[in-house]
Amino acid sequence: MNPAVNIADLNLWIKNRQILHNISLRVPAYKITVVIGPSGSGKSTLLRTINRLIELTESVRYTGVIRVLGRDIMDWDVYELRRTAVYVAQTPNPFPHMTIYENVAIGPILHDMVKDKADLDRIVRWALEEAMLWDEVKDRLDEKPGVLSGGQQQRLCIARALALKPQILLLDEPTANIDPENTHRIEEVLKRLKDEMTIVLVTHNHDQAKRLAEHLVVIRDGRIESSGMSGD
Repeated sequence: MNPAVNIADLNLWIKNRQILHNISLRVPAYKITVVIGPSGSGKSTLLRTINRLIELTESVRYTGVIRVLGRDIMDWDVYELRRTAVYVAQTPNPFPHMTIYENVAIGPILHDMVKDKADLDRIVRWALEEAMLWDEVKDRLDEKPGVLSGGQQQRLCIARALALKPQILLLDEPTANIDPENTHRIEEVLKRLKDEMTIVLVTHNHDQAKRLAEHLVVIRDGRIESSGMSGD
């Protein structure tokens, strides 16, 4: 099977500081790839480069080739790319002035993915169920996300991403700021989702990496130190 993401000779600078050095990496499809390394090693930068979010950073430039689903990322429409490879940030960031329902529905509406309200309702419920959040919010869909705990808000952000029906899910330390119970639930969500999409997870938690990684990438000082399938 072709890799979901194929990176060759990636070098990246922010201002005049080189962050990534000669990164070459094949991300297998329908697996959980975990990228681990110390803080400041370039993990998040690497993740944000896959769907070109890094281009929102001031004074960034990079060389090399990144292919997503076989296509050079520069050949994609950038909005289509970011819908196909959806990024979830470390800090929960639901839209505070929208309801819980609207937070999940906004993506399918903006991308014209639904035919009618019933179709939208089905997508919202499906995404919340996949994020293991439906039972906790089904009677509060008209409330703002501020009523939710931090862990619930992070699962809402995952549901918001899933509603776009991505092929690749990019997760930047999604459990770094939440409690153990919600961490466990998110890990269970990811184990269920791996048969439906490719997952790339950045973490600094070695125990989490052991629990989840089918493909483990160790990065240090902007360089790949090791990369391989679990058990290799």
